[in-house]
Amino acid sequence: MKINRLFIVIVLILCSLVTSPGFAQDGDQMLDGIGETGLISRYQFKGNDRDWSRNNLHAITRGTDFRFIPDSLFSNVLALSGESETYVSIPGEAVSGEESLTICGWINLLSAQPGQMFFDFGKNSNSHFFAAPAGTKEKPGLQAAFVAGSKIYTTSSDTVPLKKWSHLAVVLDVPAKTLSTYLNGALVAEVKDATLDLSQLFDTDSENNNQLYVGKSIDGEKSFLNAKLSDFRIYRIPLTSRQIGRIYFTALRGGSQQAAHRGQPEQTLQVFPATTPQLYNAFLVSIPDTQVETTVGNLPRLPRFVKGVYSNGAEGPDVRVIWPAPEDNSQVLVPGTYTVTGKVAGTSLQPRVVVTVRSAEAPATPNRTLEAFRLDQVRLDADIHNQDGSR
Repeated sequence: MKINRLFIVIVLILCSLVTSPGFAQDGDQMLDGIGETGLISRYQFKGNDRDWSRNNLHAITRGTDFRFIPDSLFSNVLALSGESETYVSIPGEAVSGEESLTICGWINLLSAQPGQMFFDFGKNSNSHFFAAPAGTKEKPGLQAAFVAGSKIYTTSSDTVPLKKWSHLAVVLDVPAKTLSTYLNGALVAEVKDATLDLSQLFDTDSENNNQLYVGKSIDGEKSFLNAKLSDFRIYRIPLTSRQIGRIYFTALRGGSQQAAHRGQPEQTLQVFPATTPQLYNAFLVSIPDTQVETTVGNLPRLPRFVKGVYSNGAEGPDVRVIWPAPEDNSQVLVPGTYTVTGKVAGTSLQPRVVVTVRSAEAPATPNRTLEAFRLDQVRLDADIHNQDGSR
């Protein structure tokens, strides 16, 4: 009996451990009100360079000129001196196949030397995406840029303050065609109508060719970051200004991660004009005609999703088509064919479906299973109470 009770107590303790609330890396669904599915990786730099998301994309701090030091705001942070080639390297698979990106983190800049990189992600110096908190050698101030060959988009604002913690976020929003920079929760610069495509920056065939550096430039410049870093995050979604502001203010309130997890998810969704392509529709080239059949008198069932053709032979999802509602059934009253033209949100494409109306087959005459009979052939038998059915 004592052994059975001991076994039950052990089982209950294990169950309580499994179901008890924890931080994001232990299975919570929210971080600062943002769903964890949008988070690619998170590096808190509290004594190590491990990824605290579920994805285990652990970084490597290369070089020897770094320390993890105590800090009054974040308890423990990563300090880079900038005197030698010391930087953080993130696995190239972190950005593989993504459509949009948000890079954000806390930086305490200790030097105003231009050319220092908060981060620099890409394949090479002709295809990369970076943020320079003290400016580049060509231009002063906080610079964020998307470089893909001759295509260059740059945001510019005041230099990140020296010797104080600042929250920096850069958002590449491919569907909205914007490159945005936020400093301490506020939008400070933005480029609109930017034709962005992350496949131009990263190698989707070989992830080892992707270089994701924090504190170092891809182009081999010898200006290394002299700063303290904390809570560096990569999101696969374009965060909104409200979400970025929530990350900033949550940390200033003491960085209570458990309280942040209990926060309500972001309810405000970005609104796109009806003419703006969204997600894969931005790469949609054409939609082949579709064939359906029906019979006379019956309206056809038009497909909600059809196959689409995407640029560069890419494989994409089926396309949602909006078909016009029929005014009547006049088009299916006689055999023949007719065409219905639909539309795809955010594009000028007009997919067509060709409807073939066939003659309806005459319904088969049912077989007779009951023969006629005379009433005098019906007999009412008495039941168990010796009563017949006439009462």
